[in-house]
Amino acid sequence: ASEEPVNTKIATKERKIDYREVLDDESFRIFAILRTWRKERAAMQGVPLYTVATNEQLAQIARDRISTKAGLEKLDGFGSSRMGKYADELVTLCHDSMGTLASGDS
Repeated sequence: ASEEPVNTKIATKERKIDYREVLDDESFRIFAILRTWRKERAAMQGVPLYTVATNEQLAQIARDRISTKAGLEKLDGFGSSRMGKYADELVTLCHDSMGTLASGDS
């Protein structure tokens, strides 16, 4: 009997990360704001969510409080195309959401 090769991509996709468990409360709040922004951008452009940014990229922005273009450039997979399309808007959004957290205002 021949063994079928294991498809690691499928196995990896099945283990979804629950970012509510992985991130602290403040980071998850920023992450949720970033996800809403990503959903709107993807809908406007008619592209899949991951082409705007992956969950892991958004989580890293939230977790590390990235709010500069230099910080975004260091994200794995956030290359010149994403920088050109989204960096200015993301930086503004991050400043706004992190400022809201710091001040405690809604």
